Amino acid sequence: MSAPIVSMHPRGSGFVKMAMAMIAGRGDLLESAAWSEVHNGATAPATTVLRAAAAFGGIYPDEWGGALYTAYQSLAVEMIGLIEQKSVVGQLSNLRRIPLGTRVGIAVSGPNASWIGQGVAIPVSAMGFTDAPLDPLKLGSLIVLSEELARSTSPAVEPLLRTTMVNAISERLDRSFLDPTNPGLPEIEPASITFGVTPTPGGADDAADLAALVAAFQGDIGAAYIVTSPAKLATMVGAAWPDLSVRGGSFGGFPVIATKAAEGNLIMVDPTGIAYGSDLLTLDKSGAASIQMDDSPVAGESQLVSLWQANLVALRGIQSANWIAKPGSVAFIAGS
Repeated sequence: MSAPIVSMHPRGSGFVKMAMAMIAGRGDLLESAAWSEVHNGATAPATTVLRAAAAFGGIYPDEWGGALYTAYQSLAVEMIGLIEQKSVVGQLSNLRRIPLGTRVGIAVSGPNASWIGQGVAIPVSAMGFTDAPLDPLKLGSLIVLSEELARSTSPAVEPLLRTTMVNAISERLDRSFLDPTNPGLPEIEPASITFGVTPTPGGADDAADLAALVAAFQGDIGAAYIVTSPAKLATMVGAAWPDLSVRGGSFGGFPVIATKAAEGNLIMVDPTGIAYGSDLLTLDKSGAASIQMDDSPVAGESQLVSLWQANLVALRGIQSANWIAKPGSVAFIAGS
């Protein structure tokens, strides 16, 4: 039996190579495919997808089928894996993975079992459910690069672009997922899992804070994680918690996930009570648009930068995602 083929390229490499070719081709898929063939090879996955996309008329994974969709999916899945590995949702084991576009039934009260005697009817127990749609909501990231950097064939460009894309999307995903002030926007952004949850009072003693958090938590303690920021962890690290570091670890027996998006909050999460769905990451490129160089763009009159005049290119990544948290699955102590 032949040994399986193992790629020597870093994870996400094929997707980033496709992105680099799209930038080099200035948005023209035929030119992008030609550039990819020269720099990646005629049989490289990025070249195959770009040539097929050029023949199809655009990169529209939702409209593709068969081999073309499968080829694109193999590239995108690796990239999504990197994003989720970096983000909180990817580190929460037992998160309920649900296909987007479906309705989610979440039990808000469970059934009861009873011991019964011989010939005695089994008591009927009721379950309460909330039924909510898990619609695909779009998370967009716009990365602006200089034309020289974007068209460079230096080996340093690929890891730089890969890191930039992963960080941009994962950091925004974490902020939306954890920010207690995020109420969500209908058909645009899901509310955070902490929104609407009354914070548990905390103090200066870490052990007492953990006890208070456990007392307030209504989820499955055996499945729970604690999520907080590296800055908060830096104040907790010491002899009392030898398994804890600014990168995570264990706090009182609970696995800890570190992310800047948690700020100073100490968040306890039961991933089995959270339904999460995501879809393929898609790409587009422009060098002719005018954009607001601002991480909080506003509608109406504003200062715009012409990409063409500034010799810049923009790469847009779109990923569909959404989540719903069962009541009681989250408790947190608000940071000071």
